[in-house]
Amino acid sequence: MLRILLAEDNDLVRDSLKLLLGQEHDFIVDDAVDGEEALAKLEKIEVDIVITDLNMPKVDGFELIEELKKWKPKIQILVFSALGNTTHVARAFRAGASAYLTKDSSADELIFALRHVAQKKRYLSSNLSMSIFEKHHQFD
Repeated sequence: MLRILLAEDNDLVRDSLKLLLGQEHDFIVDDAVDGEEALAKLEKIEVDIVITDLNMPKVDGFELIEELKKWKPKIQILVFSALGNTTHVARAFRAGASAYLTKDSSADELIFALRHVAQKKRYLSSNLSMSIFEKHHQFD
């Protein structure tokens, strides 16, 4: 079983992700409306992966990542954000994220990334990977 905590302040996104992830037979999913609630829940429950947005009230995703890496360093963290610029991506990975996906990623890619991260591997969404690659290489 893969125990997941989803920290997302947007009700529609959070409920949709919870429904999607709940369809996986080996996922147990709990949720929090922001980083503050996520930290409170993590005092009571054990999880393998935290999925976090970056822009949230009270405790944002960056603060959540930094706290988790100090307090529960074995938890893997997957960032799921609308922010796709390289500054945010680099900051999230430096803080301790294991994966970064933008919110325009497919459901299949999210499931793949979660399973990848569960194996202690890192992951960067395909659209971000191509964007970064294209910025550093010219094509005719």
